[in-house]
Amino acid sequence: MKKKLKFQKRFHRKKRSKSPEVTLAPFLHRLRRFDGIKEQLLKGHFYRSNLRELQMLLDKPFARLSEDYEGDYVNLKKPRLIKEWIYDEVGSQYILDIRYKNQFPSYLLVKVMNDYWLNAFFVQEIIYASPDYPIFDDRIIPLRIWGHERSVIRLDRFYGTIDNAQQRLLGLILTAAWQQKEDFLVYYFFPEDSPYRQLVELTSLIKNTQTAASRDLANAAMRFFEPNGCYPQKVLLDWFKFLISASGSEIEEKEKEIRLAFYRIKRAWKSIFLNIPVSLSKGHPEQEIWKWCYANYWQLNATNLKDDILPHKAVQDGINHLEQIAKEQVKALFTEVPSSLMSIQ
Repeated sequence: MKKKLKFQKRFHRKKRSKSPEVTLAPFLHRLRRFDGIKEQLLKGHFYRSNLRELQMLLDKPFARLSEDYEGDYVNLKKPRLIKEWIYDEVGSQYILDIRYKNQFPSYLLVKVMNDYWLNAFFVQEIIYASPDYPIFDDRIIPLRIWGHERSVIRLDRFYGTIDNAQQRLLGLILTAAWQQKEDFLVYYFFPEDSPYRQLVELTSLIKNTQTAASRDLANAAMRFFEPNGCYPQKVLLDWFKFLISASGSEIEEKEKEIRLAFYRIKRAWKSIFLNIPVSLSKGHPEQEIWKWCYANYWQLNATNLKDDILPHKAVQDGINHLEQIAKEQVKALFTEVPSSLMSIQ
């Protein structure tokens, strides 16, 4: 048999006889044991036996690459070989991302869906995430895919509730609705049913899509945002209902009203809320929220926001004030019935 060349080895795919769950089981077991010991070490609760076990977990192979990859053994000290083994054994839709903090690796293994028409990736399922892996946003995960870092929309919360075709459609809509990256704080301070958060998503959707495309997708998209849908969102539901019945001039006028409503809440967000002085912990001087959240972005995490910033009474009062403004704006936007619908009735 003629020996394969190197470039043929690189892109050769073996016939897979096992399911991904069975294939990945030894690797996931190794990661859980490693993260458990790592957590004890970082807390200072460890013994000499823990260090020996940690060294064993790093050195001991848990798999071997196929002969087409020269048969190298795979362990946790060889991240490049781990990624090649995953690609070879379960396919390119499984992505392993490794981040380093305190000189220890943190792992994230996800199953992604590649939409070639949109040139976008969507996270279908999170297979494993280390407890200290920095998942900062519940909408988007930064992943290194094929040597490039991409902001990948998370659809893992909908996994198993909708099929692949519906996932692609929902991914198309949320890719546009979640493009307000500078407003990442909104997704910590306001719940999903918040009028403020919903108005931000609607404005982003209008900015990043063509109205004709949204109108064509309206009937199929509405079921996602209904009260019993996978992502209940009243404002987006009202918008798609409006698109079906309204005329072109009414849609254009409504888009202007939505942009103006967003400008009003954005002005209140910047002038009032971000200037509220808070202290993250005892001994730290009080500083405005924007300094904690933007000037110290890389030191910020969900714990700081949830435990240190949100409990402040001034912050809660500011959130309630913004909610009231957004509620009034949304009510003014979608209480009027389009004239074209009135003529039909």
